[in-house]
Amino acid sequence: MSKDYKTSYKVYTAWNYEKEIEDLNRASAEGWQLIKGGCFHSRFKRNEHIQYRYQLDYPGTIEDMGRYIETFHEQGWEYINSTFNGWHYFRKLYDPSLPEEEYEIFTDHSSLKEMNGHWVKLASILCGIIGVATIFFIIEQIFHPNLPHFVSIITNILILAVFARGIIIMKDPDKKKNINGDSYIFLALILFLVIGNGANLFLTSQRPFYNSVYAGDTISPISNSLEDGIEWTALPIKYKDNYYMDLTITADAPICFTLINEAKEIIYTVKESSFEETDVKLPLEKGEYKIILSDFEGGAVSITADID
Repeated sequence: MSKDYKTSYKVYTAWNYEKEIEDLNRASAEGWQLIKGGCFHSRFKRNEHIQYRYQLDYPGTIEDMGRYIETFHEQGWEYINSTFNGWHYFRKLYDPSLPEEEYEIFTDHSSLKEMNGHWVKLASILCGIIGVATIFFIIEQIFHPNLPHFVSIITNILILAVFARGIIIMKDPDKKKNINGDSYIFLALILFLVIGNGANLFLTSQRPFYNSVYAGDTISPISNSLEDGIEWTALPIKYKDNYYMDLTITADAPICFTLINEAKEIIYTVKESSFEETDVKLPLEKGEYKIILSDFEGGAVSITADID
């Protein structure tokens, strides 16, 4: 890699954008001039003969990008680039003889508050969507508690907490937003999101999602002994959790449906000729389970079992 270029991998929160501006100004003073700003990395070119002051803007929807850039240009600001999520980078040649106010893009409280308001609006919408999803998972966890729902709830609550904190900060333009360690909090959140969502996907993929139908117009009689019954299917469980079963039985005579574990202990059993139940809670340990059909006098039978 050329010594004239370098890439900086840093993450900044929207509500602590002043920290990024401060770091860009410091890098410029050290001879590294920004050529492309980014959400997770920025690109610099070595030039010790010039120094800039940088600013970021988040204007929301821009109807005329050309006019927007020209407005900054008229005030002495050079446009660098924009990020995919709506932040725009500008720079101005630094003259130490000029007052610091010359390098501010917001000259009054209301304009700064308006800029912050654009991000607050977007963040509030995202929080609303995440909040609704969280409520859904909480309701599901109440009625159908399991690990994937629990992981989703914790993940969403952490997202809401971090964004709510950002909204509170951005709503007060006078509050100091250059917070030490703020970027580390955001990086920790990203890491948790990756781990949390990865764990959720993994746990969900390891659930059985079993659906099967056992049916026949003429089924021979089946012994009332589980050892001599018909082993309908094996059900491998990858981790301890609550699982749920929908079960429907229609038969000419009562038939015994039994779920047993590796130790041949009965986990669930029912004997009926007409039966339907949904969301049967099955707290299962990791291991191999079997569904056994037994104690049937013979005849037509139809059984549907759906387990997840």
